Amino acid sequence: MTLSPRSLFRPPQGIDPGDPAIASADLLLVDTAALEQFQEKCGAVSRPELRKNKERERFRDSGKNGNAPGASRPTGLAYLTLSARSDGDDEILLRKAVLIGAAGIALKDVRNGAEVQRLDVLLSVAEAEEGVEHGRTKILALTDGMLPPAGSSAGFSEKSRRLIGLAFDPAALAATLGATRERSPDGQWAPAFAQARTATLFSSKAAGLAAFDAPSPLAGEPLLMDCHISRADGFDGRLTADPQQVEIINAAYERS
Repeated sequence: MTLSPRSLFRPPQGIDPGDPAIASADLLLVDTAALEQFQEKCGAVSRPELRKNKERERFRDSGKNGNAPGASRPTGLAYLTLSARSDGDDEILLRKAVLIGAAGIALKDVRNGAEVQRLDVLLSVAEAEEGVEHGRTKILALTDGMLPPAGSSAGFSEKSRRLIGLAFDPAALAATLGATRERSPDGQWAPAFAQARTATLFSSKAAGLAAFDAPSPLAGEPLLMDCHISRADGFDGRLTADPQQVEIINAAYERS
């Protein structure tokens, strides 16, 4: 069984393949708005099934002409973000993601298993159209924690073999609630956020999935302690937008 990732790094200011955090993070979240930048800076992995036409050849060669040494690594661990509430051209985006060899899709604003099932179907179509092995593109669900009861038919159990886990996104919950704070002055989660975090953990584990904690505002030893507590609570890793946190997160969630 493949171990789940620990550090889920979302670069706050674009993509730099030379960033040590990108080199050491287990998973990289890339906004769909940065897809062109992602292609240009990181290139694409070279796979035999992508050698079918000139467009695919161009994507494959971009890693050679380009960019930083080992540029295929960011592509191979990258999850492109897409909202479950999107009403845009999802099919086109997903075909591009499959074409450039992205590891998966980070589906934002997820609240039930049906939304994951829909993405699974769209990815199956995209992979078939691009001649890519079925099921290669994985799914990470980002949620505000407003979820069905853990273990219910509306949850995430057996909804998709692509789904690697659920991650708690407190910023999404703050937007939903119109909340102006996520934590109390002593650093503890505000009640609604604590409940949503727990719901994410319950839903993940009830479905046999990895659970990823929210970003932490801490640094250094306090961050390490917070990650140890998070792991003791049952989380398998966590999100971060701070490159200085990646190494600490990896160490804290290390599996024996």
